[in-house]
Amino acid sequence: MSQSGRQDVRKDHVLTVLLGDSVDSVCGRMSRHATRCAVVISETGVLAGVFTPWDAVRAVAAGAGATPVRTVMTRHPVTLPPGAGDGEAIRLMREGGFSHLPVVSQGHVTAVVAACS
Repeated sequence: MSQSGRQDVRKDHVLTVLLGDSVDSVCGRMSRHATRCAVVISETGVLAGVFTPWDAVRAVAAGAGATPVRTVMTRHPVTLPPGAGDGEAIRLMREGGFSHLPVVSQGHVTAVVAACS
């Protein structure tokens, strides 16, 4: 939240990974790119899910670091259409309890909107 108590959003770098990439490799890429959300795409580039630190914690706790990210990613994430306003993004994030929203046009991710304070 900002000092006024209003939540702000920003567009983050889109880190894309493939369904078959290992949890360990995705975590390493997220660390190197200093991002909290990896967009998981199919071989055709279509959004398949998102992978966040929460997914990583669950995977590591289960000893699943070498398994494909598709087994632990968040499937069917809520998305935004291009041109959606900040207010809509904030509303969706608050209602859903998450901090990242992929912006999707024709099945392909064009940006990721993140909550920031």
